[in-house]
Amino acid sequence: MRIYIFTDLEGVSGVVEFENRLDTSCWNTYKRRFYSRLLTEEVNAAVRACFDSGATYVLVNDGHGSGYTIDPELIDSRVDLLHGTSRPVWLPLIDEDFDALLYIGAHSKAGMRGGVLYHTMSTIVKEITINDVPLGEIGLAAFHAGAYDVPMIFLSGDEAACREAEALIPNIVTVAVKRGLSRFSAVSIPPVRARRMIEEGVKKALGRIEAIKPFRMKPPYTYREYVFEAAERETRIISNPDELPGEYRLVREIRADTAQELVWKVWGRKV
Repeated sequence: MRIYIFTDLEGVSGVVEFENRLDTSCWNTYKRRFYSRLLTEEVNAAVRACFDSGATYVLVNDGHGSGYTIDPELIDSRVDLLHGTSRPVWLPLIDEDFDALLYIGAHSKAGMRGGVLYHTMSTIVKEITINDVPLGEIGLAAFHAGAYDVPMIFLSGDEAACREAEALIPNIVTVAVKRGLSRFSAVSIPPVRARRMIEEGVKKALGRIEAIKPFRMKPPYTYREYVFEAAERETRIISNPDELPGEYRLVREIRADTAQELVWKVWGRKV
C-alpha cells in the first residue's frame, strides 16, 4: 500500500497566525521552528498509522508555501520527503500507483466563517472555481489526486476545514485539532492529544479505504481564478469574512478536456 501525505501549516494545532518569512528577528525565527516541529509531529502521527496499517511506502509532501516547513531531522525515517520550491506541479509524483491521499494541517477556503487562517492559495485570492464550483485548497488537492484515481481519505485541520472536506468527499475521515473563534484565534487541542487523534483517525480511514472514492467532476473543465483588487496586506489582516475587500477581478480562465490536462495547465511549470 502506497500513501501520499500532503501537508500544510495553517491547520496544525497551536498555529493561529500566518508564517512571516520576512521577519528575521530571533523571536520570529523561534516561532517558525516551533511551528515546524508542531507540523512535523502531526505528520509523524499519520505516518505511524500508515505503517501500522500495512503501508509499504509513504511519500510526504512539504506543501506549505515556503516548501521547507517540515524538519527533515525529526520526520519519521521511513518516509521519503518531498520539499523545496520551483516544483514541476503542485502535487509532484502523485500517480495511479498511490492508494490514498492524506491531508495534514488543512485550512478552509477564502472567506469561510470560523475558519482559522482561511485563504485559497494566496490571501489575495478571492475565489477559485472549477466548472463554477468554488473550491479551496482541500477541493483542489482532492481534484488533483482524483485526476490519477487517488482518493483523499483523511484530513486533519480546524473544524471549518473538516466541514469543507466532508461536504465534498463522502465517507472521508476527518480530525479537527482546533475550533476557530475568528480567523486569528482558536481553541486548540493540545498537540500530544491531537497527534493521538490523528493517528487513530488515519488508521480508521485506511480501514475503510474502499468506501472512499476519488473526487471527480464531469468534463470538460473550466478553471477560473478571481483575486482581490486590494493589496495583499489588507487581505491578510482582516479577521471577519464579511470585511474582506469587495472589489475583485478574474485573472485566469483555463479550459481542458481531461482532469490531468487541467492539472498541468493550472499548476504545471518548466523547471
